[in-house]
Amino acid sequence: MALPFLLAFAAIVGRFATGSGLLLDAALFAALFSANPWDLPGALLLLGAGTLATRELKPAILRSVSTLAVALPFLLPALLAPRPEFQGLRGVTGRTTSPEAFLHLGALLLVPALAIGIALLRSRDDAEESFLLVNVFPALGIFLAIVTKRPVLGLGAAFVLAVLRLLPRMKGALRSGFLLAGASVALLILPELVVVRDPYGEQLHRMNTVFKCYAAAAALLAPATALLLPLALSTRRARWVVRGVLVVAVAGVLAHPASLVIQRWTPSQRTLDGLTWMSRETPGDRKAVEWIRQNAPRDARIVEAVGGAYSDHGRIGGATGRPILLGWTNHQGLWRGGAATAEIDARKQDVETIYKSGDPAIVRDALARYAARYVVVGPLERKEYGPELFRGHGGARRVFSGQETEVWEVVP
Repeated sequence: MALPFLLAFAAIVGRFATGSGLLLDAALFAALFSANPWDLPGALLLLGAGTLATRELKPAILRSVSTLAVALPFLLPALLAPRPEFQGLRGVTGRTTSPEAFLHLGALLLVPALAIGIALLRSRDDAEESFLLVNVFPALGIFLAIVTKRPVLGLGAAFVLAVLRLLPRMKGALRSGFLLAGASVALLILPELVVVRDPYGEQLHRMNTVFKCYAAAAALLAPATALLLPLALSTRRARWVVRGVLVVAVAGVLAHPASLVIQRWTPSQRTLDGLTWMSRETPGDRKAVEWIRQNAPRDARIVEAVGGAYSDHGRIGGATGRPILLGWTNHQGLWRGGAATAEIDARKQDVETIYKSGDPAIVRDALARYAARYVVVGPLERKEYGPELFRGHGGARRVFSGQETEVWEVVP
């Protein structure tokens, strides 16, 4: 939802000097933040880049501050609405390697790198000065990468400094292209320094920040690459070397889309049915889903296995639209904040009690606490809680059974 707002903001911000242009910038800024607060760094960078595209430094700063001030009334509904709790920032212990950065963005990074080199080379009439300038920034980037042991940080910082060095001499499409590329690279640098705290644990402490920053960076690098490609291809020397490198990079970037196209055109994958995977992997679950859809009230609460994110946990609730006691525990913590930790832990423990306890009274009390109507016993539940589960079913009766999946209804 946020990407169209991001690209619209990139296209319009700072372009119109009138009062209505300022109002439009402010409204788009607020819309982007409201759609996805994670895009705040990208929105601020775009605001600066857009105002600098057609202005000198002081007028650009004034326009940016004015835009933020006018945006405040538009932001109030989003700021006052319920949202995930901001748990602060922290330093990072991980880093993105050069191969990882290339895998993510590939040719989109190569084109601005080639373009900045050519622009630096042409920025001086004297050959020795040009040679010195075109080598200073790469050397600085390599030095910073070695010292910090963070190649994205070192090379990215050198690129941003080179853009700032060239900015007074740039006009038109090249100025816009370098500003967009600079904003994109700044977004790539951000997770090398700080990340937003979340409950994902130390091993995945950078995941959310990298994901959000890289998604916005890729969206901005695409138009930046289009604007800078003519400059990257304009060199007469080493012309075929440059083109060959770009062809290889583009081929690497296309590997993922090509694999997706092949996958989608595989006969077994060619369907609009989003539950085909369930029919193939756990057909009993699919039949249980159909039974619940046809027989269970829309507000009937369901108990199913609880687990981590990016797994099949929560599959029955997601497929039927019925509420469940608890889904992905870490996502619940991420969205609801630290205040919900006790409730999340209690529900996780109660689900485990329902499945593992052999005492009907204890199971019945746990079900009654949440007014649960149905309990699902399928392959995933057996994997999580053992083969002898839901023995103390608390007076519930089995209403569906098929292909290793059962649905039990709690009797009032």
